Amino acid sequence: MSRTAARASAEAGLVKPVAPHCRSRSAWIVVALAAGAYLTSLGNGFAYDDVPIVVTNPILDPAQPWWRAWTEPYWPGTNAGEELDVLYRPLAVQTYAWERRIFGATPLPFHATNVALHVLASLGVFAVARRLDLGRAGAFAAAAWFAVHPIHVEAVANVIGRAEILSLLGVIVAILGEHRRASAAAQTSADLRQARIGAVMLSLGTAIALFSKESGAAVLVVIPALRLWWNRRLAPTPDARPSGIWRRGVMSAAALTAVVFLAYLAARYEACAGRLSIGGSRFGPGNVLREADAAARLWTPFAVLGRYATLTVSPARLLSDYSVNAFVPSRSPLEGDAPAGVLAAAGLLLMALRAARGGGVGGVLVIGFAASYALASQVFLLIDVLVAERLFYAPSMWIALIVGAAWSSLQRFVEKGPPEVIRSRKRLTTTLGCVLLAALALRTALRNPVWRDTRTLATHDLALLPEGRRSVHLCYLVGEMLTHDGDFAAAEALLTEAVRGFPDYPDYLLKLGEMYLLSGRAASAIAPLERAYELAPRRPDLATRLQQAKDAAAGVDPASLLASARRDAEATPDDPAAVRRWAVAAERADLEEAVAAHRRLLELTPDDPAAVNDLAQVCVATGRREEALRLLDDAVRRFPEDAATHCNLALLLMDRTDRASYDPARAERLARRAVELEPTRWDLRVNLAEVLAAVGKRLEAANLFDELAAQSDRGSPQERQYRARAAELRR
Repeated sequence: MSRTAARASAEAGLVKPVAPHCRSRSAWIVVALAAGAYLTSLGNGFAYDDVPIVVTNPILDPAQPWWRAWTEPYWPGTNAGEELDVLYRPLAVQTYAWERRIFGATPLPFHATNVALHVLASLGVFAVARRLDLGRAGAFAAAAWFAVHPIHVEAVANVIGRAEILSLLGVIVAILGEHRRASAAAQTSADLRQARIGAVMLSLGTAIALFSKESGAAVLVVIPALRLWWNRRLAPTPDARPSGIWRRGVMSAAALTAVVFLAYLAARYEACAGRLSIGGSRFGPGNVLREADAAARLWTPFAVLGRYATLTVSPARLLSDYSVNAFVPSRSPLEGDAPAGVLAAAGLLLMALRAARGGGVGGVLVIGFAASYALASQVFLLIDVLVAERLFYAPSMWIALIVGAAWSSLQRFVEKGPPEVIRSRKRLTTTLGCVLLAALALRTALRNPVWRDTRTLATHDLALLPEGRRSVHLCYLVGEMLTHDGDFAAAEALLTEAVRGFPDYPDYLLKLGEMYLLSGRAASAIAPLERAYELAPRRPDLATRLQQAKDAAAGVDPASLLASARRDAEATPDDPAAVRRWAVAAERADLEEAVAAHRRLLELTPDDPAAVNDLAQVCVATGRREEALRLLDDAVRRFPEDAATHCNLALLLMDRTDRASYDPARAERLARRAVELEPTRWDLRVNLAEVLAAVGKRLEAANLFDELAAQSDRGSPQERQYRARAAELRR
């Protein structure tokens, strides 16, 4: 580019010309910072969610078709019910599948890939900053800050954080593509080739962002906003206003991203069995806002933002889990982290208002942050996790750009005044900047090895928290490990703390009961297991453990009972009573044998609907769903007046993971018929309420739960459970 052309481009608002060697040197420094800060993550193994997503995920089996990742939800089986979050991240899973095929389950290649992708993302931040006119110093500051900040450790050092990195890379590619389109349109004679390349980059980047993680939907807002801003900055004359071709540019940008988004929704709908929404309604310690009152729903999102703001400014105490006790919801603007969140929100709002008056870049940066942060904000959607550091990876790019803009403004101030003052200021700011980057990089390097494995991570983070403020889930994880180690006293203390912090969570109660069983205290196991079964009566594992605890407390040996019942059945194979005793004993000791026993019982009593239902239940428990469906479908026709048969078939027809049999309309008819046949049975009414909720009739379901609560003992766990479910359905 000639000097005259460069000057004209700069005046028109294009990227200011920078000597190639300066750009190259800055880029290489960013690469060194990003790679150097995360070198200590290369020795990590698989931690936390890495195990189910990367190590044991059946989708990643090399024997599976290469395209399997695109036809299943992120967590296999999570589309089975409305209560679970359903995530769809096929591109991230596909990269894991490729690495599994090439390297097996060796962690080093997975971590090296994450570091390489983070380096690319840091370079992408540098490129975006240059196209937002932050200058060389501002762009370098933004990219360097992003490259080394410790809040990104969870996204980079944890393998499954790759979804965050890939999604942000997609957003960056889309931004760079749209800038290319805007620059081509700003030229006197439109450069169609550059415009087409930009359109391809925009479409590809949008696809990468969306198919890597749901938060990639930010491109739908970010791209039109940036194009509108670039239209003003790249206008051929200062008086030019976006009209005609300029407006068409914004509309075409929105249209391109929308087309890709619709394709993503179609793929998600197919893979997730008709689920388009991400958020479920699962009751649990990860996000207590689902059961919170209006005050907590209003102010806790500010507290969440405040916690992220605090970690951004002072990343001294980083955690892998912010569930109950580690993060406390706020019910007023003065509680917990809410004041910091209010200040952060006010600062962003003031920046946007100032930019609106002066036409600066601040408004676009605030819009970009808001769009990227929306899904994690707990304002528009309640997801399973209230706070998680990895969720801030994409939003922090915009914070990095704000840091870069502030640094650029500081440099303009530094360069004013006498030469000796300028030199002194430059030395001071450069020294302070280097010290800050070094401190952040050191904190990152020290945090990385904590993610070596789940045991190291959980025990380290739990030790950081004072008693009374310890994450209940970390207490649960470490308590489970100590149970396996045989340290039952320490395990009991932690599991009891987890139950005390979140008393109505079946998994915590189950683990406490199992610890008592393993330590030989079966009588103590009964109470937590009974409570767990009350909370989740449809879970067969809870029923099995509870029966085991009762047997052990009574001195009963299920294996001996089974052996005795088996001998009796073998001696009198045509006696239904003997075979029934065999089937019941097998249910307590060996489910596979229970299937054989119940099949024999059905042969002896073919006209007994209870025999059909019992066999169907053990078939489901042992993974024989198709057989259970055939049995119950036939039984509904043979026994039209049996309520249990209608109820059990309705349950199977509501499983979204079985696309061939998923039939919510028929399930509703069956559930209603079951209640008509036996209107006083509570389990049938609960089942009907859940089916109604699943098919979208939430108000009718809530009213039914209210009826159940009114008929329960006042103050009982059942009453509280039904009231909470009704309130949840009305939200």
